[in-house]
Amino acid sequence: MIPTYKNIYFETQDITLPVVGNIIRNTAIFTEAPMASLNFCLAFLIKIVMRAKTKTTIWLIIAILTTFSTTGYILLILTFFLKWLETNKNQFIYKLLFMVPVLIIAIIGINLLIGQRATYGTQSTSLRLDDYKVGLTTFLQHPLFGAGLGNSMALTENMASWRWRISMIGFSNSIAEVLAQGGIYVSIAYMYAFIRGLYLTIKFKSLNNFILILGTFYLFCTTIFSYQYILLLLLVLFAKFEIYLKIKDK
Repeated sequence: MIPTYKNIYFETQDITLPVVGNIIRNTAIFTEAPMASLNFCLAFLIKIVMRAKTKTTIWLIIAILTTFSTTGYILLILTFFLKWLETNKNQFIYKLLFMVPVLIIAIIGINLLIGQRATYGTQSTSLRLDDYKVGLTTFLQHPLFGAGLGNSMALTENMASWRWRISMIGFSNSIAEVLAQGGIYVSIAYMYAFIRGLYLTIKFKSLNNFILILGTFYLFCTTIFSYQYILLLLLVLFAKFEIYLKIKDK
């Protein structure tokens, strides 16, 4: 019998880091840390748009950090970078020049983290990179209408034998899944919503909403939630963002 708390089962997931050693990752009530990070990141992005209290935002940042998910770390860096550039616009050029070496250091640090995760046996990096290859291969087989929404078999058939040997045939990102299963036909609808949303936020000079769309697109490219209601709802919002932005400005 699996112990639960209030009939909710919490999956324990750990990660081994150099020097620190073995650490339990924050998975909350989700199946794994990346899924917890996805939900925390979406909440964080939405709270930025809502201009939530600092206390709430801090707790979400802590939640993201404790998942030890590279995806969440990169999202935080990207968000802080854009918000930092917004302050004191008179010094924008100087800040941009200052951020170049900082970004280089951040990229090197993230690369080391990814490398250490691969070295210490998580295989997460290899699996994620292979998923993009599998998605592209499947898309090229059915470019116009795709292999069919929800057709996971079409993806697993193109996976290398080594993934079957270690029973790692799950998929990890949305953009490759939509492209492979929906083809150009469905992918255009997704891309239209993102591109139009970004255009409108630039037109209305709304940085917080720009961060929401850019952050959601980043998560779309790195995490699997292709057909979840939260993503579909956000896509509808992005496609008709001018209605929201005009009401917000009144």
